[in-house]
Amino acid sequence: YFLDFEFSNVGGSIRPICVVIYCKYKDQKSEWLRYWHNEFGTSCTPYGYGKDDLVVTFVGEAEMRCILELGWKIPKNHFDCYVENRNLFNGLLPKQPKSLWGLEGTASRLRIQTEYEVGDKSDLRERLGAGTFKESEKENILRYNKEYVRVTSEVFYELLRVIDNAKDLDTDTYLRQALLRGSQVSASANISSNGYPVDIKGWNKLKSKIDNIIAEEITTANKKLKVWDET
Repeated sequence: YFLDFEFSNVGGSIRPICVVIYCKYKDQKSEWLRYWHNEFGTSCTPYGYGKDDLVVTFVGEAEMRCILELGWKIPKNHFDCYVENRNLFNGLLPKQPKSLWGLEGTASRLRIQTEYEVGDKSDLRERLGAGTFKESEKENILRYNKEYVRVTSEVFYELLRVIDNAKDLDTDTYLRQALLRGSQVSASANISSNGYPVDIKGWNKLKSKIDNIIAEEITTANKKLKVWDET
């Protein structure tokens, strides 16, 4: 099951807008599912989430947060293409630009054609994130959502090809490890949904002394490195 949500993030609160799911079944049949935000309440978990199912995402922490928000089941097996892309190619690609690691940059590097429209990656995505989209844009938003899922599915199969062809990797071992990394992504989503505990007293103490701390660290480091003449 390849899936992606569009959602807004207002004040740290995740609000799912829609989801598109590309289902590929064991009998080789497939289907596309799509749900607009006013249809979420009519659906139980619309993908397989058991030990024999696999859910594939790209930067899946956001998807897992949406799933938690809707009360759907967290998948037992989760493969995050973003995580595995970084795992396979870290150190082999330039550090900049960061867009190399995004879905569109990854697709380009893997020679996968994308069919995004002008404005998809800027104006539309910004309005979705801010929650300022219009209901009349439903079909356009679902089109964009579907294209993201389609590209994710092709990236997944290309990554599998890379894994299979790597002489220094055992495919079975690698995929088991990938699922462990995917479960970590799901766990991170659960943590961020609950909120991160903050030691307010300690944080305020740090803020009140941050200038002194920085000055001391610079002075200490400069005694060894001698790269700052204090001008």
